[in-house]
Amino acid sequence: MSLLGLPTAAPRPLAGRVILLAGAHGGLGAAAAKACAAAGATLVLLGRKVPKLNRVYDAVAQAGPEPLLYPLDLEGATPDAYAELAERIQAELGRLDGVLCCAAEFQGLTPLEHMDPAVFARALHVTLTAPWWLVQACLPLLRQAPDAAVVFTLDDPARVGQAYWGG
Repeated sequence: MSLLGLPTAAPRPLAGRVILLAGAHGGLGAAAAKACAAAGATLVLLGRKVPKLNRVYDAVAQAGPEPLLYPLDLEGATPDAYAELAERIQAELGRLDGVLCCAAEFQGLTPLEHMDPAVFARALHVTLTAPWWLVQACLPLLRQAPDAAVVFTLDDPARVGQAYWGG
């Protein structure tokens, strides 16, 4: 409310900003997408599960500017795929102000001797290597922004000390 008792618009600190959100359809990603949209950001929603991305798209479109969908599986994407993504963001939006990485691969706590090496490798790739390639491809765009940011999320850092935390 204003001093005169009239309603005032909610602050929109991300108005005019473009944010690429990797892992947009997961729990953290969907919540972050809604919060960023409510703050005024235009979002590029990246994820591998199109039906889930569509649900996040619908929620985000009601809260803020219309988002863009970019289906991509981080497990199989190459550095060239990330370069193409950055080129498309430049062509369609003309800027990139931030990257928010909420993507992760986690199949549960498992004793080391029972963990499938392929599952471990996939978890490391999706959670570490792929986001690194993504950010690297986006750096030229991010450098053009006056105050760009790259943010990586964690689910619950308190659980790290728990047994069988493997990958």
